[in-house]
Amino acid sequence: MKKLLAASLLTFTYSSAFAISAESVYKSSAKLFAFDNLSFTVNSTIEGNDSQKKRSFMVAKKTSDNAYSLLIRFKQPRNIKCTAVLVNKKEKQTTNYIYFPALKRTRVVAKKDTNREIFGLGISYAELNSQNDIFEKLEEVTVDKDEYYKITKLKQKMKYVYFINKKSSSIDKILTYKNNLLVKEIFIHKIIQKGTNSLITQWSINDLKKSKKLYYSIDEKTITANIKPSMFYKNRLNKCTF
Repeated sequence: MKKLLAASLLTFTYSSAFAISAESVYKSSAKLFAFDNLSFTVNSTIEGNDSQKKRSFMVAKKTSDNAYSLLIRFKQPRNIKCTAVLVNKKEKQTTNYIYFPALKRTRVVAKKDTNREIFGLGISYAELNSQNDIFEKLEEVTVDKDEYYKITKLKQKMKYVYFINKKSSSIDKILTYKNNLLVKEIFIHKIIQKGTNSLITQWSINDLKKSKKLYYSIDEKTITANIKPSMFYKNRLNKCTF
């Protein structure tokens, strides 16, 4: 009986250890724009080359089954007001759209451009979803006495290194490499609980390649679950109500 119990315990421990993978930890963590059926306004400041710029944009996301739609629409500054980015993901297929109000035109973002930054937001289309990513083996590290899962994700010439706090399951820091050269650091500063969502509300980006710093803050008063499905139709991206 003791031998059987010991064997069962060994099997359970072995299975549990190998059940944790880099991809599973990544998917279950609290990430930027990883929320369900919410909308809010984000205010940002961009500092660089002795200048400072302000931007404001609305973010909304609708999730159902194995699909989601994520909309980013700029409110300010005036020269890009109403410009919109729409990410539609259904099962394993993701399509990115961008609407230019000056041209009154919506176009599909080419796959070769998925690693490009979205209108100076400091993040790329590729960082908004993990489709076709290659995950390296999960690592466990200690930084300043805090324990983290270290996850390395590869996509074409890009490498993303995530430090996920083992206690909070949130990403505290992201390092972005291009051709093995560190080009960007992302730091998470504040997370709130909104219903069933762990929502990152304050973060900053140190863009080493472009020598600029970006600071983001969600206006918590604007967080709402009152979103219209029609917002996410690609043929209605020209309907801007700002």
